[in-house]
Amino acid sequence: MKNKKVWFTFMFLLAICSLHARAAVQVRTADGVGGETYMTNDTSSTLGRVRNDGGAATSKVRLVLDSRLQITALRFDLSDVYLALTTFDDAVLQFQISWVSNANRYFDLYALIDPNAPADDAGGSFTNTAASVWNDYWVENDYYNGLMRDNWGKIGISGGTDDGSYVLDSRWVFLGTTYIQNARDSVTGITTTNPADVSFDALRSEENGYVTLLVIGNELNGGPWFDITSKEGNPNLSPVLILPNAVPLGASGPQPEDGGTVVDYGNLSQLCWSNGGIEKCEVWFGPGDANEVNYQSLLTQIAQIDHPASNECVEIPAGMLPLTAPQVYTWVVDGYGYPASDPNHTGEPNQLIAGPVWHFLTSSVPTVAADPEDQYKFPGESAVFTAEFESITPVTAATWYKTGSPDVALDSDDPYITVSITDEGGNLYLVTLTMDNLEIADDGAYYCIAENGGISEPTATADLIIKRQIAYWPFDGDAADTVNGYTGTMVGSPAFEAAGKVNQALIFDGTNDYVDLPDGFTNFQSGLTIAVWANPSAVTSWARFIDFGNGTANNILFARNGLTNDLTLDTADGAVTAAGVIDLNVWQWFAATVDESGNVVIYKNGLSVQTGTAGVPAVVTRTSNYIGESNWVADALYEGMMDEMRIYNYALSADDVAALYANVEGPFCRTPLTYDLDGDCVVGVGDLAVLAAQWMECGYWPSVCPPLP
Repeated sequence: MKNKKVWFTFMFLLAICSLHARAAVQVRTADGVGGETYMTNDTSSTLGRVRNDGGAATSKVRLVLDSRLQITALRFDLSDVYLALTTFDDAVLQFQISWVSNANRYFDLYALIDPNAPADDAGGSFTNTAASVWNDYWVENDYYNGLMRDNWGKIGISGGTDDGSYVLDSRWVFLGTTYIQNARDSVTGITTTNPADVSFDALRSEENGYVTLLVIGNELNGGPWFDITSKEGNPNLSPVLILPNAVPLGASGPQPEDGGTVVDYGNLSQLCWSNGGIEKCEVWFGPGDANEVNYQSLLTQIAQIDHPASNECVEIPAGMLPLTAPQVYTWVVDGYGYPASDPNHTGEPNQLIAGPVWHFLTSSVPTVAADPEDQYKFPGESAVFTAEFESITPVTAATWYKTGSPDVALDSDDPYITVSITDEGGNLYLVTLTMDNLEIADDGAYYCIAENGGISEPTATADLIIKRQIAYWPFDGDAADTVNGYTGTMVGSPAFEAAGKVNQALIFDGTNDYVDLPDGFTNFQSGLTIAVWANPSAVTSWARFIDFGNGTANNILFARNGLTNDLTLDTADGAVTAAGVIDLNVWQWFAATVDESGNVVIYKNGLSVQTGTAGVPAVVTRTSNYIGESNWVADALYEGMMDEMRIYNYALSADDVAALYANVEGPFCRTPLTYDLDGDCVVGVGDLAVLAAQWMECGYWPSVCPPLP
């Protein structure tokens, strides 16, 4: 028997017949949202003995968390779900196994049909505190009739028989078998066989609306022992029954939506909803923010309907129209059904199915229909933001704001700011902000508020990113950033080489030297460029040029790949590696660019050496930012020199990269030429001389070269 604890989640898929429903319902075995979880074990206890002819081993039914289980009963409260005449269509039972005796397992699933089972606490059968009563009830009612196990807990028709079979009486209905393969690592196969056509109404107790399911560890291809996480162990991981097509008992699906805002309230004349198990209903409606206690005193009963349709609507009385704004309106549909004491429906449907209290808001102010989108621009360019609003009265004014402490309204008298409002028809208005001659100071987040006598809610914010160089460390005697506020603190004892690539260069000893940078490097949605002159003197594992992140989260790194000579750019959402490009003890220039779509180019000495894709870095303030150091303790420090490090918040073009390299190195051969025979990057007289030197050479063999024409 294997004792290793494993954690994984699997499902019983119960696809059985049609369920006429509206929305998914999830019922979990936890306090407040479902029934309890009851489990079985093989530890020493006298409670709830399953019949066992051998007598030496016992199997119990009780509340336990840490014992090895052979049978588990799961009980779900479906009293708030309309289940009449429905089946298990696409239902899913999910539970988590925290221990299993064998990697390859079969589990059999049964449902209990016993309309005489007492309700919670009525007979003590499913109480949390009286486990003995609960177990006694199961034993006294013979729910395990015919189920035999031998002394080692193996399932058989009689004691000691190990043929993988077992017998339950007719109150247990077989739903299917699920096979779990290689359970210790992951669930690689889940199969349910032999589904049964079982009505939910048959499974649900008429008295309390509970459904009880039985999980049995089948002996075939695996031992019977397992643990299931219960509500006591972790409520969030306790078993859950998902009914994707269930209908709530009573009224549901309100139109207007609960909590919604109605702008076109002048044309609202009906209230509509869906019915589940309602034979008669009363509709209450009126202005005001009513609740479950006071709605009948604050609202007006506007309709009574016998045998409402599954989808029903009522007219709002003419005396209440037109609705006014702004105003909160409340409405309730109280339903009535036949009580349990009238199973044949011979009397009146007088069992109250209290409806939820629904609210909606009428609003004459504009509401946001579409938010502005991000803009990425260079200084001197123009940015255009648009926001769309819905309003039944014309939008007459709009104000754009830049976020800050506090937020600042844009000045409409600014000659570089233009705001326009366009009536698009259909109660839609487009508000456009145009910003000309952009400056770095315009970088930020913007939103809009519209007016029509009332004031709208603000739109979502949109970023305006001004594309620019955001950091530059020349390493001339210090770690100062000469374009922004990212001046670094030198850690260890980095020294400076007087004859760097450009003026001085920073020397890292590979032992304790690195540069600690301030928090920031937040928003690279518009792209990213990293550039550095490097002269490494040793191969150290995963040595960084830069590593910006939050510890080991959201990292942007430009580094040696392990102990190879490969160079990797990693954005935490993907990585691209250029193979074999890092040389030792020689100055070389590296750059990497990521555009708005995640396209990556890695350059060496002004030329592209690798392309690929990686995700654009997440928008987050990074607090652990280093030059020459990693956020992972196992990685080595950089050893060698660096110079002229630059960071941009956009992807430099290939021409920009070539120019940046040439500014230091001078003109270089960027484009190889087919007829450049002497390698000087020019097709000229020198190439003609190379050609002439080979004039009349003949490559024929063994024949004699032909004569000249």
